[in-house]
Amino acid sequence: KIIRNPINTNYWKPSILKKENKKIILFGSVNVSTDKRKGLDDFLSKLDNISQEIPKFKLLIFGGGFIDKKKCNFEISNLGYLEPKKLSYFYNKSSVYIITSKQDNLPNTAIEAMACGTPVITVKNNGLNEIIKHKRNGYILDRFTNKELSRSIKWSFKSKNKNFIHKSIKKNFSELEISKQYVEFYKSLK
Repeated sequence: KIIRNPINTNYWKPSILKKENKKIILFGSVNVSTDKRKGLDDFLSKLDNISQEIPKFKLLIFGGGFIDKKKCNFEISNLGYLEPKKLSYFYNKSSVYIITSKQDNLPNTAIEAMACGTPVITVKNNGLNEIIKHKRNGYILDRFTNKELSRSIKWSFKSKNKNFIHKSIKKNFSELEISKQYVEFYKSLK
């Protein structure tokens, strides 16, 4: 029986924020610039290759480490480590949260972003494939190519599914829902 970790969907929720002139792409994790499994270098290279095809955007990166902004042809801000309140703000401010991990299970950052109504783009090799409904609450890349990444980012910039995305997480990851699953499981052991 699989029972996932809950999140507080009363805390991680959509907020209405002032619109930016540029779309915001969010990327981050613990040790984002030093842990090669997170795929940051490959992601930055591909984003640099396609940056002219995508409408005005800014990349925000959170987590440990520092990214040299001079190496890319687009705007980058290093946010560093973020406390939960600021992280919720940036999830809500972003048009998309991208996870390109070469190895991962079901990262809480993706669940939190989706609870805030932000679509998630990911590759086919992690546990997010179990919760992302392709082109509804996120985008699953068949292959991590320039063309696929460009297509997925353009899709996310047009996505208007904020409430659907939040509800999909609340239905499956809220503290109330997870506690019900535990109760049902314990009852089944009698």
